[in-house]
Amino acid sequence: MLKPHFFLKLIWLAGLFWIGCGKQGSPLAPRVEIPETITDLSATQVGDSVNLRWTLPIFAIDGEQLTRPLGIEIFRIFLRKGQVLSGKFEEEDTPWATLDSADLAALGKGFGGLMQWADSFGLAELVLASEGKFQYAVRASTPTFGGRRRKSEFSNLVSLRVLPVSGPVTQLRAESTESSVRLEWIWESGSKEANQIFRGFQVFRSVGGEVDFHPYAETLEPRLEDSKFQFGLEVRYKVRAKFGDGKYVSTSKDSLPVSITPADVFPPRAPRGLVGLYSSQAIELIWNPNSEVDLAGYYVYRREGSGVYRRLTLEVLPTPIYRDTTIVEGRTYSYRVTGLDIKKNESLDSDILTLVAE
Repeated sequence: MLKPHFFLKLIWLAGLFWIGCGKQGSPLAPRVEIPETITDLSATQVGDSVNLRWTLPIFAIDGEQLTRPLGIEIFRIFLRKGQVLSGKFEEEDTPWATLDSADLAALGKGFGGLMQWADSFGLAELVLASEGKFQYAVRASTPTFGGRRRKSEFSNLVSLRVLPVSGPVTQLRAESTESSVRLEWIWESGSKEANQIFRGFQVFRSVGGEVDFHPYAETLEPRLEDSKFQFGLEVRYKVRAKFGDGKYVSTSKDSLPVSITPADVFPPRAPRGLVGLYSSQAIELIWNPNSEVDLAGYYVYRREGSGVYRRLTLEVLPTPIYRDTTIVEGRTYSYRVTGLDIKKNESLDSDILTLVAE
């Protein structure tokens, strides 16, 4: 038989267990998400805009991934000639522009996205802006539960001089030739200041349905021959005028793009050097080989007396040699040869060769 004090001991132990299970620990403090510093800010002038580019951060400074919506502050200062670049922005400086999470979402930019933002100027502002330099920086931030924002350090600083550039290139056109795509366009400087710092043209190209254009060539003249093309493959072009003032380089806005799909409609050149002789009841023909890389071969045509020319070769002749054994001794024959490429484009006639089978 169990003693009463044993039951009391069990009740006491159960009470301790219940109290221990009901005890709650201290609540964890919410995570502070301070974005990492942006380090790849760049700035280029295109037309009447300065295009800023940077990569949105993925991680916070604690090494963990960001989870809260990002915001971006853009800072700008104008320094007139003689003013010294400060080298940094201060915490109390007012942003030139602010992009919240809705703005970034509208642009399809999220964590790790490559961001581009244009700081636009009026035409009158461009002249004034060229009298000094602009300095830019950006920084990212995330919201806290209390409504405050946790901000990163300022990004790397970029500075540039905004130049008085011209309007875009116009009337860009493309024409296919046998050996190149020939581009031509029209450009007007628009001002004496732009003409003085003109440095030529930049040509951009996109091949075979590529979405993005890539720098392809530069030229001082309003024309270009693109020999690196393929027949049947679409290629698109756009052109910018380029300007420079010391270490600062700017461009006009893009021209309207032009697209062309070169077609091989160009025949080989006419074969040359056709000669022949009568020998052993046959006429032997030979001529200089063509050098076109897409050459398929040759056709041989013959006329008897004053009759019409008829093709002797039913198939394409791969070599520049032919033996005609269908002649009749004592008759006069005239021959001509054409070249044929792999697209069935036929050349003009060679010189005519006339022989008597005797």
